[in-house]
Amino acid sequence: MATLVPPVDLPRITESLEVAHTILRRKRDYDLVQKTMILQGYLELSQMNPDRSYDDKIRKASDDLTALIHLHTPTDNEMVRTVAELSEEVRRIESLIRSVDESLADPHIPLSETMRRGDWRRQMEGYLEGIRFALGERKNPAREEPDESCTIKKSVMSFAGTVEE
Repeated sequence: MATLVPPVDLPRITESLEVAHTILRRKRDYDLVQKTMILQGYLELSQMNPDRSYDDKIRKASDDLTALIHLHTPTDNEMVRTVAELSEEVRRIESLIRSVDESLADPHIPLSETMRRGDWRRQMEGYLEGIRFALGERKNPAREEPDESCTIKKSVMSFAGTVEE
């Protein structure tokens, strides 16, 4: 007696392929590439040959891909831990930036050290923006207005005689 097999769930397969492509943009995984290409190949074959049924092969390839995607997907515990770690990193970087700001206020620091610390501060601000973007605290990582470090650089450069205001 033949058993009824449900039709292929194309929206679910499309979603799985999109997730696989997202994972592949972050990191390279030969197995994930292979499973993705196999599934895409069967989908193309089913479109090219509508008179033939590839449903069983598509279903198996989809199940294989989904299982591999689950290996790359963090669990809820891992995500909570990651958010907590990122929040702690934000606090740490903000503290470092405050300490650099305090050191930049010292007029006895040599010009070369002031410039080096200013550059380091801008790098830390960029790193901090990336973390905030990952946490969803910022919609657009691009800055709308210049920060204080730009004015620090201008004042240092005007002190050196290279900027006219």
